[in-house]
Amino acid sequence: METTDVNRLDALIPGEWIENELGRCFVAVRTYDGGHSHGPSRLREFLTVSVESLSALGRDPELVQADVSSALFLDLETTGLDRNDNTLVFLVGVGFFCGDRFHIRQYFLDYPGNERPMLLAVRQLLAGHSLLVTFNGKGFDVPMLAGRFALNGIECGLSNFRHLDMLPPARRLWRERLESCRLTSLEANILGLRRTDDVRGDLIPGIYRRYCSDGDPVPLLRVFHHNRQDILTLLGITSVASAVFHDPFSGRVYSPEDFFSLGRLYEAVGDHDRAVRAYRRALSQSLCGPARHEACRRLLPLLRQTERPVHLLEAMVSSDEDYGVYPFVELAKHYEHELNDLERAERMALIALEKLPHDRCTRTTQRELEKRLERIRHKLVQRGGR
Repeated sequence: METTDVNRLDALIPGEWIENELGRCFVAVRTYDGGHSHGPSRLREFLTVSVESLSALGRDPELVQADVSSALFLDLETTGLDRNDNTLVFLVGVGFFCGDRFHIRQYFLDYPGNERPMLLAVRQLLAGHSLLVTFNGKGFDVPMLAGRFALNGIECGLSNFRHLDMLPPARRLWRERLESCRLTSLEANILGLRRTDDVRGDLIPGIYRRYCSDGDPVPLLRVFHHNRQDILTLLGITSVASAVFHDPFSGRVYSPEDFFSLGRLYEAVGDHDRAVRAYRRALSQSLCGPARHEACRRLLPLLRQTERPVHLLEAMVSSDEDYGVYPFVELAKHYEHELNDLERAERMALIALEKLPHDRCTRTTQRELEKRLERIRHKLVQRGGR
């Protein structure tokens, strides 16, 4: 593959050629000051994120032992999505902090026959880090890259990393509000950024194949830019997600859907106090539809541990919205056992029985309701209420 001087890769893209015992590869290099902004936060803010928040977001207790200063942000560009021997990883983009500065290095496969020296160069960088941050990396990037290492007989060491895949946390945090939790959607809706002169991901394999055919690196400039932006956005999303989870109540969160999602996250990790606050904030901000019903169902058992949620239950049963069987069953229990108001307890149980066939979310059975109604009526007879 011949190229002219004006079109040589290293003449167009700032970087260097790395030599090792297996050959050489080109590495594009870009460095950002820690004060550089990518969205609402500065890059260096990641260095102060709460590892407890990262652990909770990733549902991985081992992440509390992570050293965020050793984090490596990874994003690949490949010749396809199938993990087979014919799919090449032609660009390995990695971002990491060195002191207060954020470095992005992009290891480029300038020729398919040079895969081994490129992978060895990547392996040498991996050795200096212990935390891996990706976006869908557990489903794609890590198995894809590990497969190429294995095929070339090089030990990759990826299994030694603590791995935070930000796709599941992003979905848990924002899927109630956003139609899509793809990285570009999060970039626009969470970081408030819009890309210009970007290249679509489905076009990238063809651009690389043309480069292998004609040697012209100019179209690759947009691919390098795309990969670099993905890494910066991954860093920004991770910082924002951690900050939101750590403290959503001081102006970081405005959406009722996001508060509802946070309530579920707090509940999942056993932080019931913050779960109650998040659910209440969601309901006070007019959370709508099925999410409102679920927030109420989740909130009531949590409230019962600290206070009587009767006022909320009564508001639910008098509402025009259909909250299903749950509030009627709970009020039947309260009226029967706490207030000894058997007439109202009977009425709530009867309504619950009527609603039961239409409520697919409840775990209450018809037999349970019939037994409750039978007991209430027996008490009424004993009291002379019939």
